[in-house]
Amino acid sequence: MAQPPAYVRQYDFSAFQAGSPNTPLPGTQLDNELDEVKQTLDALNANIALIQRDDGALKNLSVGLDQLKPEIVSD
Repeated sequence: MAQPPAYVRQYDFSAFQAGSPNTPLPGTQLDNELDEVKQTLDALNANIALIQRDDGALKNLSVGLDQLKPEIVSD
């Protein structure tokens, strides 16, 4: 699985609120931002599920010789 997409903010809500303090936040932009955050979090959760069990321990068979330091592996 590829690395999760990086979240990059698309809209500056602080600047909007500073310029229009009495106007509600723009719903479309807010929805778009939350969708982007969800996409990144979903991808992170999918990647974590590949290596971690529900109890927080490493998933069985998720670590092999290639992941160990050479000084740990005995020939």
